[in-house]
Amino acid sequence: MLVKFICQNILSFYNEIEFRMFKSPTRNFENHVYQVKNSNTDILKSAIVYGANASGKSNFVKAINIGRHFIINGPTNPARLDIPIFKLCADECKNTLFEYTIFSNNKYYVYGFEITNTKILKEWCYRLNNRKPQILFERETTDSDELNIKIGDFVKNDNDKKFYKEFCKKATKITQLYLTTVINNNSKDFDDIINWFKQLTIIYPESKFANIFSIIANQEFYKSFIQILHDLDIDIDQFKIQEGSIDDSWVNVPESIINDIKKNIDEKNSISLFSRDGHFFIFSLVDHKIKVTKLITQHLDSNNELVNFDVLEESDGTRRLFDLIPMLLNFKRNDAVFIVDEIDRSLHSILSKNIFKLFFKYTDKRPCQLIATTHDTNLMDLDLFRNDEIWYVKKNYTRSSELYSLYEFNQRYDKKLVKDYLNGRFGAVPEINIDQE
Repeated sequence: MLVKFICQNILSFYNEIEFRMFKSPTRNFENHVYQVKNSNTDILKSAIVYGANASGKSNFVKAINIGRHFIINGPTNPARLDIPIFKLCADECKNTLFEYTIFSNNKYYVYGFEITNTKILKEWCYRLNNRKPQILFERETTDSDELNIKIGDFVKNDNDKKFYKEFCKKATKITQLYLTTVINNNSKDFDDIINWFKQLTIIYPESKFANIFSIIANQEFYKSFIQILHDLDIDIDQFKIQEGSIDDSWVNVPESIINDIKKNIDEKNSISLFSRDGHFFIFSLVDHKIKVTKLITQHLDSNNELVNFDVLEESDGTRRLFDLIPMLLNFKRNDAVFIVDEIDRSLHSILSKNIFKLFFKYTDKRPCQLIATTHDTNLMDLDLFRNDEIWYVKKNYTRSSELYSLYEFNQRYDKKLVKDYLNGRFGAVPEINIDQE
């Protein structure tokens, strides 16, 4: 679970921001809180983030993912750190900072790093025991580009000490994180941290779920998928697979893409294609012929007979659900953290609310999180969320984004929020000036 995220000088965030998921003294919706055994810090399971267009909502999600990607994959260019910093500072800019406090495998960890566009300046990793940090490692790069590595006393074996203090130190470039070196060398001591970052799932507005055919092929998953659709009041009764040849007329894919598929396909690997207009295809090479599988939805007509529909004939909101329902299926079966940018895109407000309600239903007393950005003010409801679960992003006078919680306003639970929000009490709304003639 994400407990806290801090960043600085990334995208539209220049000054340091802090996003917190630990519980405040607010007492309602206790099922929205994961209670950690033998700890004074319980963790919120959900949060929604509001803001005007271009305020920084999506940049908040991107910042979390940029740091995650850098940890897992390292720099795209080994010679330079192409991190998208805040571009509007007239004076000397600050260093870029990322810090994640996470709860993984029933333990708390803090991991962070500070960088410039040419090197990693500092890096730190601690385990929190009753809020006291136990050092796992600290890294600092000197002005002469020498790496200083301090390893915590969790390492007992001499060979392991040599591995961390000598081999990993030598293998770490000034543009590479020490933790990335550890990942690349298959160390098990940091699995709790590494696995958390690898399993964190981020869904953007344009994200497509690539394995919907595998869900339909699995009878248990398929039944759950249909049930969730019905729980969300979507009247699709079944899915059907249409099969044919790549040259069939119903395979309405541009010729240039068809030619690429014919050149690159082999018998070992099928090719999935999600067209911009909403079609789902799988191309497979069988007996030297390219076969095509297409997804079809089925609805009951007035005679209680199934009628085929092309996926393209379904609404934008229904097709959006095809990308979000796998998230809910995941929550039913696994402890997971999902961050969704624009969760309300193409969805009715009731659908958006019901996604959160199903999330809380499926994850009761389990360490799962659903964090989302949204424009939908109907979700800004203290009958649905705690006041420490609602966050706002706005631009300040320097055009840098700021992040803050509704909890800071001590809002009464017997009062509606939307009117105050739209009137600008909490900020995070567009400021539009239209001259009147």
